[in-house]
Amino acid sequence: MLNGPVASRLEQIIHEVSNEHDWKIVQLAIQPDHVHLFIRTDPYTLPTDIARLIKGRSSRDMRKEFPHLARMQSLWTRSAFYSTAGNVSSETIQNYSERQSKRDEEKVKEGSKGERARGSEEYHPDPALSDSRPGQDAARTLPGIY
Repeated sequence: MLNGPVASRLEQIIHEVSNEHDWKIVQLAIQPDHVHLFIRTDPYTLPTDIARLIKGRSSRDMRKEFPHLARMQSLWTRSAFYSTAGNVSSETIQNYSERQSKRDEEKVKEGSKGERARGSEEYHPDPALSDSRPGQDAARTLPGIY
């Protein structure tokens, strides 16, 4: 579903929303059925607002532009994963993104064989990305905006 022109438009919308709120996209990976987003915000931005604003705008705009999406009951589910990452190097984020993309590709292959039921996946956060220090101007991660 999130491929070709749809993925390109989604990327554009995510950048638009981020720019409007002065958020910095550190890493963005659009997969066929979800999005991984590492984003730097101010410490006053609620992670739930990030997902709400991106999902809301993208759903509204993309349903207008792509008729096949307008026929769907819902473009996004209500689920999302949030985590603070603190000061993480670009290399760590790149490695994480590459590992997740490989996992996602393997899941798609398994799914095409009928071995995986929809919604049966689990998210296992990467310990290298965790940061328990409160009050940091930390990058917010949203791997799996479904």
